[in-house]
Amino acid sequence: MTKTSEMHNLCKELNIHISATPLPDHIRGVFSSQNGENDVLLNSAIIDSSVLYRSVLAEEIGHYFTSIGIHPHLSKMTYSQELEYDRCEHRALQWASDYTIETDLLLKAIKSNEIKAFSDIGKYFDVTDDIVLKKLSSMAEEKLSWEIDTFRSLVLSNLPSVWIFDKSVGAFGGGCAHED
Repeated sequence: MTKTSEMHNLCKELNIHISATPLPDHIRGVFSSQNGENDVLLNSAIIDSSVLYRSVLAEEIGHYFTSIGIHPHLSKMTYSQELEYDRCEHRALQWASDYTIETDLLLKAIKSNEIKAFSDIGKYFDVTDDIVLKKLSSMAEEKLSWEIDTFRSLVLSNLPSVWIFDKSVGAFGGGCAHED
């Protein structure tokens, strides 16, 4: 699992400054890159929530890698600019999900029964359900079934429902659905 301290170290290496500031409730974080300065502003309301803090920080760092140079003025965007903005958000969330949830660690945690339900994934990696769903969706795009061990596979063909298929008995078990 990517530790919060590793995120902070990555920010130091990349010269990204992190600060907490009051932001409107609907804005959890902002990445800004101007004049050679990279800043992540986190809504001070999320600082006490490890899950939100880690998830938002990871996504904002993701903008450094996926959307540098894009500075939308949200109130004045054209439709095509809105589409590009949405693509940037998608890429940053994808980066965050890959950074915070390594596929091998996820499969090992399921194999060792540390993760038994959908809700356990977010708790195990200390991230939001949005990050978990993005990770599972990207895994499903790669392949719909992931081998856990000789007998069991993680089946992602019907997201947000997630199933474990037990080959030894030819049945599904341990299924769980994400609820909004």
